[in-house]
Amino acid sequence: MWWLFHPASPPVTQQPVPVAVTTVTQQNVPLVLKSIGTVTPINSVAVKSHVAGEILETKFKEGQLVTAGQPLFTIDPRPLEDALGQAKADLLSKDAVVAQARAAIVKDQASVVQAQANKAKDTAIANNSAIDANDILNLGKQGAVTTEQSQQMQTTSISAGSTVAADQAAIGSVQAMITADRATLLGAQAEVSSSQAAEQNAEVQLSYTQS
Repeated sequence: MWWLFHPASPPVTQQPVPVAVTTVTQQNVPLVLKSIGTVTPINSVAVKSHVAGEILETKFKEGQLVTAGQPLFTIDPRPLEDALGQAKADLLSKDAVVAQARAAIVKDQASVVQAQANKAKDTAIANNSAIDANDILNLGKQGAVTTEQSQQMQTTSISAGSTVAADQAAIGSVQAMITADRATLLGAQAEVSSSQAAEQNAEVQLSYTQS
């Protein structure tokens, strides 16, 4: 008698399914696959700066296509501008040393010319004094002049010879100064080359702030 207490459920009525009708055509259908994965770029680059500094400006947007040589960042140029200014000042200082060394050489060469002229003049005087002293000596032997006159002429001749020796020493001294000045000039020119290289390097470093 189970059915008396459990009446049968009413039959389920199935609802009609709507059906759409269309004309069949032939065409390309996109193939879409849904999947979970990672995307790996074909090409990748690592951006490295040649100089250290604070980035003031970024010249691209994330995801933007960039080309080779396109500026990407602006790095604070002020420290490198100061370094370039110091390099330029140092180069000017070294150029001044070179100019001074060259001027010293010119001056000493003029002193050599003057010393050689003095020597030529004093040599002529010394030669004449030697001739006169020899003549007086012969006259003294003959009693034509006094012994005092003969000694005085000998002293004059010796003094003239000493003057010539002093002129020669002066020439040697100035020539030694010229040699020293030339060494100074070579050293100064080497310093200029070093300063020029430092200036060029500072200019290159500054150019890297726009990269």
